[in-house]
Amino acid sequence: MLLLLIAAACGGTAAEPIVVEKEVVNEVIKEIPIIKEVVKEHVVTATPGPTAIPEMAPKYGGFINMLDYADVRQRLIHQSSVLNKNLSPMYNKLVEYNPETDDRTDIRCDLCTSWDLAEDGITYTFHLAENAKWWDGVPVTDDDVVFMFESMVAPDQFEILEGRSTSSSIEAEFYYESGNARALDANTVEVVTKFESGSFLPSLSVDTAMVQPRHNVIDQGITQGGRELDKVNGSGPFKFVEYIKEVSTEYVKNPDYFKEGRPFIDGMKHFVILESGRTIAALKTGQVLTSNLAITNMTTLEALRLDEEMDNLTVFWGGPTAALNVHMNTAKAPFDDANVRKAMHLALYRQPIIETTSGGMDLMGYLNPPGFWFSRTQEEYDQLPGYRELNGAKHPDDLAEAKRLLKESGVPENLKVTLSARNCCGYPDQAVLVKEQLRKNLGWDIEIQTMESGAGFDAYWAGDYQFMVQASSLNNTSPDSIHSRRVRGTVPQWVGGRGKFFAVEGVEELFDQQLRQPDREKRKVLLMQLEDAMYDMVAVPAPIYWVMRHQPVEDRIQNYHFTYDSTKWEHVWCDPAC
Repeated sequence: MLLLLIAAACGGTAAEPIVVEKEVVNEVIKEIPIIKEVVKEHVVTATPGPTAIPEMAPKYGGFINMLDYADVRQRLIHQSSVLNKNLSPMYNKLVEYNPETDDRTDIRCDLCTSWDLAEDGITYTFHLAENAKWWDGVPVTDDDVVFMFESMVAPDQFEILEGRSTSSSIEAEFYYESGNARALDANTVEVVTKFESGSFLPSLSVDTAMVQPRHNVIDQGITQGGRELDKVNGSGPFKFVEYIKEVSTEYVKNPDYFKEGRPFIDGMKHFVILESGRTIAALKTGQVLTSNLAITNMTTLEALRLDEEMDNLTVFWGGPTAALNVHMNTAKAPFDDANVRKAMHLALYRQPIIETTSGGMDLMGYLNPPGFWFSRTQEEYDQLPGYRELNGAKHPDDLAEAKRLLKESGVPENLKVTLSARNCCGYPDQAVLVKEQLRKNLGWDIEIQTMESGAGFDAYWAGDYQFMVQASSLNNTSPDSIHSRRVRGTVPQWVGGRGKFFAVEGVEELFDQQLRQPDREKRKVLLMQLEDAMYDMVAVPAPIYWVMRHQPVEDRIQNYHFTYDSTKWEHVWCDPAC
């Protein structure tokens, strides 16, 4: 199978040009549910974990080959849900988004069996599964759960984690502070949050909140993550078998998994396929049956076409799940100048990029995605500088102001800059579109630097770039998730560290006020003020569009539902056999 897949992947021809009528795209858009914000303000009891047997009779056995959009790349478990795609099958979380329902706000137990919320609205008691064990036979206990909380929000208290900043995707720190989790007994943990919030449980349901074996990390000095997958000691449904760099990662069923009857399949293999033509060929020939995450290297239009052409495959859609941004390195010229950052925001013409890459399916890159309770009206958005269009063109006032700002800062008309893009996810093609717009609207002379996906991450972490095209994933669509990475200066986290990337007076204070405001209308006012401050001070990467992500799934895979962040695969089976 590996040889067959490599033959298809390396010998496949490029996909034909994609032509999809706008009317077809619009019909598809109508059928795509936008993920709702989780607003469960008073959860009292937990949704229990899965029973051994679902209502529909599962079939055991089989092996699922999946495509992987990029090679294994991770440093710490808490750094990125997206990058945890290769770690997730080997671990559990305290709670999880339920992968067995179409309700994308449903949260259920994973390592816990139930939870209670006291009348004060801030004291949670989690009851843990008593039969959960690490692969080395050591029971999963309250110590591991407490360590999960502490390693997320205060890693420097542990020598092995000292100096390793955590991720922008971790939002638990907003609601939890170090020392507020304690063991009541070996299988019961009490957690007191800073204030009442419906977003606390969602912050624990994502793949950055996986529970690690404290005894391995602290006592034995074994970090969990990176490419050393053979050092993983998980509790999850699948065990690591083999990793071949830039080729594949293989897993086998954990026969001692604490959830009775799970997983249903015997194993799986994730194949790295970088090009869209090879991705399409592998899916059409059945050499891979799905992707290990709702990210592939197909464009939106290619995914739409694949869905139309394959009778035995369905492409599932959900979003917005990320924002595609132009990130600017504020530690390097010319983007250390706020005028330059603002000029670029004003000069970007977003709608043609959206039309080219998705046929208009993705959403305009306002600071808040359109259509949510905290968003502006479309009429208000149409008047915002940088987003205004006049008869299908950029508003001349925006372009004139951009040029004025650059002249004021002494930036030459033929400014030479380097735009970086990882060889992944359509970024090189998007970089070409950005380059052409900035050349036409500002006269910039831009060189595009394309890097292998992992090397690109290394460069970004080292601050070795001027500006780049890069998406930032969301854990959920609450304003906390959307704005945290902008306000706290954590996306990209690659320059300056947490809280140092942008320094805009008053923005963090507004963010904290809205976090604690229970009244929705008052909170919306604060969010509008926050948004205005970020527009005025150019305190964010320049968003281009909000991404509607897709996941192709061959029809023989049963019990699949599009979820925001649950990639353990313990719940699916094949019928007919795979």
